[in-house]
Amino acid sequence: MRRLLLPLLALAVGAFPALPAAPAVVEGKWAAESGGRTVPFRARVPAGEGKRPTVLISHGLGGSLDAMEYLGRHWAEKGYLVVHLQHPGSDSSIWLGMALDREGAMKRATSVEEFTARVGDVRLALERIRRTPGLAERHDPEGVAVCDHSYGARTSMALSGERFPAAPDAELRDARVRAAIVLSPPPYSGPERFKAIGIPQFHWTGTRDTTPIEESQDPALRLAPFRESRNPSSYLVVLDGADHMAFSGRLPSSSARRESYRRWHAARAEATTRVLDATLRSDRQAKAWLDGDGLRSVLGQRDLVERRP
Repeated sequence: MRRLLLPLLALAVGAFPALPAAPAVVEGKWAAESGGRTVPFRARVPAGEGKRPTVLISHGLGGSLDAMEYLGRHWAEKGYLVVHLQHPGSDSSIWLGMALDREGAMKRATSVEEFTARVGDVRLALERIRRTPGLAERHDPEGVAVCDHSYGARTSMALSGERFPAAPDAELRDARVRAAIVLSPPPYSGPERFKAIGIPQFHWTGTRDTTPIEESQDPALRLAPFRESRNPSSYLVVLDGADHMAFSGRLPSSSARRESYRRWHAARAEATTRVLDATLRSDRQAKAWLDGDGLRSVLGQRDLVERRP
């Protein structure tokens, strides 16, 4: 009997396909050659061989490498090289400074100097990825996207071509970036700011998308960066009931609210992957999904969708 069972067990095990290898996680720091700025990173390297399109993730004010982990994991599992960045000066280290001097710490973290330094961090990352063992051989420099949340969304908007009155002479656009995923974009308006943006963008916000430092502002103001720009192949989703932290990855304490967050996270992961596929991989089926009923199918009935072909 035992001799009969062993072949049967072997056949049973062989009947199930092997699970795909999980993305490898690589952490380190990149130091700028001038200015003394050091940028921590966490890279998620997809299984397999060959160069892959790359997505750089930038956290919001007071964030860290843990920001938007739900997106980073999903994209890496779908075959993208994903690099989370941590921006010194506007990362989680500011909370200690805010306990001592809230106004001063906030002013420093949101200064023009810090904002432009964040753009420099992304540029530094794009240079160093090409020279970092384990990443260089997997990075496709012709397929780069950025994803940012809240204050970080200013970074992706700048890299996309937005002009900033506070830094009128700064050339912040980076031609290496081919697409941007903009979560909770800053509530700024003015068509002149956005007219130079020429790459596809995917904007996400919610009907309750305000922050503690913007409590008096109307969440609808976050629609302006999409509606006042003209870049093609771009999309806007407004999630009914979603607040500011529904995009960062941190889950609330309320069980009912956590369920909503998880549902929004799943929809966002699915939809943003299609945008990456369409823009970085020239996937026509992904583009048809976005322009057809696919995007609508992963959202709630009261969520808003706007498209710009």
